[in-house]
Amino acid sequence: MWPEKSRLREAALEYWEMGFNIVLVRGKQPLHDWKQWQNQKQSFEEFRALPWDKADGFAVICGTGHRKDGLYLAVVDFDVKNTSAEAQAKGKEALKNMRITRIEKTPSGGQHWIYLSNKKPRSISAYHEVAALELLGEGKICIMASSKGYRRLNDNPPTVVYDVEAMFYDALKAVGIKLTSNNIVDSKAKFWFDREDLASKPYKGKHPACIEGLLKGVNQGLRNEACIRLACYFANFRMMDVKKVWKTLVEWNRLNNPPLEERELRSVFESALRGKYVYGCTDDLLSKYCVGKAECPLGAGNLEPLELIEHELEQQHAIKLHPLIDYHPETGLTVGALLKESSRTLIFAKERPIVVQIGNCLLEENFAKPISVENPRWAFLEKTWNEQILLLASEFYSNKQIEFPDENEVFEKVLQKVSYYWYHSDSRVYTLIVCWILGSYFHPIFVFYPALNLQGQRETGKSTLLELLRRLCWNPTGREVALREADLFRTIQDSRVTYIADITRLDPKSKTYSEVIDVYETGTEKGGRVRRIDKETGQPIEYQTYGPKAIATRYELPFTAKCIRIITEKAPNKEYSKRRHKLDFDPEWAELVNLLLKAAIKCWPLVVEAYNSVEQTDKLMGRTFNYWAPLLAICKVFASQRYNDLVRLAEEMAELQEKGDRLSEVEDAILAILLEYSDDTLTILLKDITQRVQVVVPWVKNWHIVKSALDNLGIVKRRYETRQGISYQIDLERAKKKAEAKGILQEIPEERQIKKKEPDKSATA
Repeated sequence: MWPEKSRLREAALEYWEMGFNIVLVRGKQPLHDWKQWQNQKQSFEEFRALPWDKADGFAVICGTGHRKDGLYLAVVDFDVKNTSAEAQAKGKEALKNMRITRIEKTPSGGQHWIYLSNKKPRSISAYHEVAALELLGEGKICIMASSKGYRRLNDNPPTVVYDVEAMFYDALKAVGIKLTSNNIVDSKAKFWFDREDLASKPYKGKHPACIEGLLKGVNQGLRNEACIRLACYFANFRMMDVKKVWKTLVEWNRLNNPPLEERELRSVFESALRGKYVYGCTDDLLSKYCVGKAECPLGAGNLEPLELIEHELEQQHAIKLHPLIDYHPETGLTVGALLKESSRTLIFAKERPIVVQIGNCLLEENFAKPISVENPRWAFLEKTWNEQILLLASEFYSNKQIEFPDENEVFEKVLQKVSYYWYHSDSRVYTLIVCWILGSYFHPIFVFYPALNLQGQRETGKSTLLELLRRLCWNPTGREVALREADLFRTIQDSRVTYIADITRLDPKSKTYSEVIDVYETGTEKGGRVRRIDKETGQPIEYQTYGPKAIATRYELPFTAKCIRIITEKAPNKEYSKRRHKLDFDPEWAELVNLLLKAAIKCWPLVVEAYNSVEQTDKLMGRTFNYWAPLLAICKVFASQRYNDLVRLAEEMAELQEKGDRLSEVEDAILAILLEYSDDTLTILLKDITQRVQVVVPWVKNWHIVKSALDNLGIVKRRYETRQGISYQIDLERAKKKAEAKGILQEIPEERQIKKKEPDKSATA
C-alpha cells in the first residue's frame, strides 16, 4: 500500500475505533453505498473490505449512535467557497462563540469543527447563506483529514458538548443572526436548575455540586462567566442580600487563578444583577461540574424509579481517577501533581497535561466520556516528584511537546546509578531491581506487584539499596522503622506510595507485626484491602493497600510467597562504602526522576501490550509467574536484550522458593509437634519425629527433609548415634521462640503436654 493510502487508512481507523462508520470517497463522491450504516455498526471486516485502492479520501457518517457512551458525531462546516464575504465574516464571529475542538482545513480554505454530542444532532443548513455555516448531523457525511486536500489545524480531540444544536444556535444568536421559527432551539433556562417549584421562594438547601465546584475558584478565561453565574445564583435563586452576595464574591475571587481586579469584579457583578440571568442544568459551564441528578440536592427528589435505577447502574461503571497515579483502559495511565493553592490537580493523560478541579469536576476535553477526579483526604506527593511533573507540564506548554527519551536510555541510566552505589555478584539482580523501580511507575496497570524483600545480615547493603529505592521509585515514603496503623493504611491508600520499610527484626507479640502482615498479605494484589473498626463510630473502615512495597529484614519473613527476595551481599572492597557517603549529595536524582516520569507518560501503551503478551514457562507458572509478570513486561519494553537472563533468574528463584516452601512446611510441622512438649530440652529419635511429621505433612516420604529442617531451624543441641538410630537433643526454649517468630505459637492444654523423657542410657556421644 502506498504511504498516502496507509495514512488515509490509519486516519479512518481512528474514527472507526471511536465507534463511527466510514465511507470512502474519490473527488468528494462516495465510492459505495452507505445508507445501511446509518442504522447499524460497521464491522471491522466491512471496514477492511472497503475499496481503499480507489479512494483518495474518507468520510464519517454524522448523527449516528453506535458508541457505548451514546455520543454522536457532529461537524460545524464553515464554507468559504460558495458564500459571500459578509456571510463569511458573520461565520468567523460565530465560531468564536463555539467551544474549541478538533479543527480541520478543507481544500477550499474552509474549516470543519468536529464535536461529540450527548443529544442526537439534526443537520441544519438554513444559515449557510447568511453565516457560511452548516451543522452536519443526521443523514450527512463529512470528509476528514487525511483525505486529499484536508489537513488538521490543531491536535485537539473532538470536544464533548451536551447539545451541539443548542451551541450552534447560541453562537448564531450571539452575532445577531435571527433564527427561523422552525429551527429555534431555546437553550435558555426558564427556571433555575429547571425547578419551577422553587421559583417564588428563596432556596435554603445545600449548594449543588456545580456551584460547589465554581466556589473553589476557576482559571483565567472562566472567571467572568463563573462570576455571573455565582452572582445570579446567590442574588436570584437564594435571594440573598446584595451586600452579602458581594462579600461572598470578594472571598471567592481570592481563590481564582489569578484573581480578577476589584474593578472588573464589580463590573461583572453589577451586570449580573441587572441581567437577572437564569441558568439550568444544561448550561455548558455548570454541566461540567454536574454529578448527576441522583446525587444533586436539587435533583434527587425528582427522580422517577427508572431514572434512579439507571443512575445506580451508571455509578457501577463510573470512572473515578486518583489525582496522583491511576490506570483505566479509557484513559490509559495517568500521572498527576497536586496544585494545593487552588485545590486543583495537574494530570498527564495521553502525553498531555490538563489542569482540573479535584472533586466533582468532569474531564471532557481529552476523553470520549466524562471522568471524575477523586479527592483523597490524605493525598501527598513527595517534593521531587511534584516538582518534576510541573516542569514537564511547563515544557509541554512552552514547546507544545515533550522530548521523550529512548526506552533503553532510561533503563541504562538507572542501572548505572544503582550499580555504582550498591554491590551484588549476580548482574541479573541489577536488572531485577531496575525493572522493579521502573515498574513502580506503572503499577496501577498490573493485577499483581511483588513486594521486594531485601534480606541479609549487617553491612550487606540493605540500607543502601533502600535509599536508592527512596531516590528513584514512584512517590516513595521514607525508610520507615516504626509503623502506626492509621498512618500506614492512609498513606498507602490516599498517596499511592512506594512503601519502604526497614525492619531488622519483627516482634510477633507487637501490634506492628500483625499490621505489617496485613499490608503485605493484602497489598501485593489489586483490590487488596484491610478492615479496621472505627473506635468512635464502631463502623468498619476499609483501606486499599495495593502498591509497590520494599522491606529490609535480617531474617526470612512469613509472607515470602508474595515477595521477591534478594539476599544482600557484603561488597568485596571498601569502594562501595566510600561511595555511600556521596549518595545523599548526588545531583542527578531529580534528572533521573524526570526520565522515569517521561517513561511513564509515554511508554504505558507498550507496557500494557507487553504485560498482556508475557507467557508462563515450564519452570515459571502459577502464583509465582503472576508476581514476576510485571517485571518481565517492563524488561521487554526497556531492556529487551536482558529479557532472557531475567526469565532464567525468575525460574531459578521460583525453584528455590518452591524448595523453601516445602522445607518451611516441614519446619512448621516440627515446631508444632515440639510445642506439645514441656521442660527445656527433649531427646527424640529422628525416625520417631519423621513419623509424626508424616502425619501432619503426608508428602514427606523419608527422613532426609526432616533432618534438613532440623538443621535449618538451629534448635538441635546435640546429635546422638543410638542402637535405635539417630537421636537429637532439642532445645525446646529455642524451638518455642522459633514458633513465635513464625506465628504458629499455640496454647497446649496441660494434659496434652508431654513430659521430657530421660536420654537413652545406651546413647553415645
